[in-house]
Amino acid sequence: MAYAVFFLLICFAIWICFIDYEGVVSDKLLCIFMFPLMAFVSTNDDKAGYELMYDYIDSLPKVGFTDPGFGSLMFIGRTINLDYMGFLAVFTLLGLFFVTITLKRICKLPSIVLAVYFVTLFPTYTIQLRCFISEVILYVLIIKFLNEEHFDLKGFLALLFIAILFHATSTFFILLLLAVFAKSYKQLLSIVMMAIVVVPVTAYILKYVPIPMIQEKIQYYFVYRESSSVGSILLIMMYVFVTCVIYYFMERTDDPQWQIQLERLLRVNIIGLIACALILVFNSNYYRLNRVILMVDLIFVMNKSSESSIIQNSRNRSIIAMIVIVLFAGKEMLTNTIMGLSFNNTVLSSFLDLI
Repeated sequence: MAYAVFFLLICFAIWICFIDYEGVVSDKLLCIFMFPLMAFVSTNDDKAGYELMYDYIDSLPKVGFTDPGFGSLMFIGRTINLDYMGFLAVFTLLGLFFVTITLKRICKLPSIVLAVYFVTLFPTYTIQLRCFISEVILYVLIIKFLNEEHFDLKGFLALLFIAILFHATSTFFILLLLAVFAKSYKQLLSIVMMAIVVVPVTAYILKYVPIPMIQEKIQYYFVYRESSSVGSILLIMMYVFVTCVIYYFMERTDDPQWQIQLERLLRVNIIGLIACALILVFNSNYYRLNRVILMVDLIFVMNKSSESSIIQNSRNRSIIAMIVIVLFAGKEMLTNTIMGLSFNNTVLSSFLDLI
């Protein structure tokens, strides 16, 4: 009963996000529900590893045990005498603030994007802490490429470097430069085919980076095979569908500026075919590359749709919100993700027991 109440409150917050699409209240409301889900996790697949890492990083030389950016945050936590749960609470608070502010800056419909972000991607970040900040930086990187008139290589490399500091596998996004410098689609597709070979070689090289956590993770991605999962196949089907839709609109638009932006977005999605190949050939963990690009697709399309009559009409937004909530509820019934986060949580589980 208590879980059902909590779940219904999240659904209500999602609905409010579509009505209050500029994010005056709704994004703060949804963050209130998301905060305890991540900040007070009592158990998950990676918790023991993160806690062990946090206890280990008690001096600056040990920061290099994991990704430097994330390791530095852990060291700061140890310096101010936080235990792991305290660090997780502070990290979640700062992370949610960073994500919300960043998405509000690059989105014209921030609450709608945040609602989709929280119901689709956020639950995975309760396990994959290092991805939390790095992937948002990657959104900014790609959106800048899509919107700016002249490509800023220095800005691109600077943002990518910051993302890499928080998660080393962000290195793979250097391949987005292919979308910039390839002269034709034929050349781009040829380079993509070469990159399908280059990316696993890059993963092999990363195994020798003198950071134990990176070596272990890359070894896991490179060696263990999980490519037959139904989820990976569904993700690839969705990804190919989105790419085809982008191509369809690019071929039919009369707006030259919109056509240029769609062409750039299509190139980014073609680069994502590398991740599709890696999912099929190596490991389903490469879906992280695709989930960044798919989120960028959503942000970009929402920005373009912000002035459409469909979005401007509050009744239409209410209907769309109900559709999203039904899909969210269906996903929850199949996976019990929010239920698992609620009951494997030191604060929520106690609260739920009291109701």
